[in-house]
Amino acid sequence: MKKISFRSPELTPEYFSTLGVIHDHFDGTGDPDRISTALLQPLSKKGNWSKINYVEEFIAGPERALLPLVYQSHTPKIAGEETIDFFTTTSHNDRADVVNFLNSLLFANFTRHAVGMIECEQVIGVLKHGQEEWLPNKKRIAIIRPEEVNLIPSRTLSNEIHWGFNISKNMFRLSLNHLGEYLTMHKVMFGGLFLFDRGDSWGIRSNAFHDEKGLRERVLKEQKVFQTFLKSEGITAELRGVIEKIICVYNWSH
Repeated sequence: MKKISFRSPELTPEYFSTLGVIHDHFDGTGDPDRISTALLQPLSKKGNWSKINYVEEFIAGPERALLPLVYQSHTPKIAGEETIDFFTTTSHNDRADVVNFLNSLLFANFTRHAVGMIECEQVIGVLKHGQEEWLPNKKRIAIIRPEEVNLIPSRTLSNEIHWGFNISKNMFRLSLNHLGEYLTMHKVMFGGLFLFDRGDSWGIRSNAFHDEKGLRERVLKEQKVFQTFLKSEGITAELRGVIEKIICVYNWSH
């Protein structure tokens, strides 16, 4: 598959990790050139900044066995086989913008050319530089109700947890299996570890799901484990945690 590069020129680094930002992810397979031309470029012109990324390497984590229905919702499959060639991220101005997009002819046409799932989220927590920030409840948007969108919603938990750090290619390429074994040994549940090519560095990211109860306690515990791992490996990279409220999930790949 030819890798097509697209990134809205207005998009600043780490924008999608900014507290309060609303965005969607499409994960799946299809012609990235067509998707860039037919979906991302028109959205970008409307002010919905977008980008496309490719997963270089991936390993599944133990949380999938604990939450099989949740991961089935969030995982694109073709003929029963997990398939993700790329994923896109697009910004939205507010909740109404999300609903209008999901009901648009643009999105309907897009689903005819791509197979996968789309999730819409809002960043409600950011942990970096030894500090944590949480979006006040009054600024968190409500989930999308089934009657608002002409799509069948998929099952999910309330929040998604991401941890990430970058390693210079001048150092080494971290083994995801090595990190995964360490996290499992220290009882950190995760659904997947992902490796991305960021040009001069490797980007390592994780994901996991959690409901409201005990969310912050889990996040702070995981932060310590990741920090200890980086220190033990002699990695000086900045660790960043991003917690997202899941607004809706739709999967048309099964």
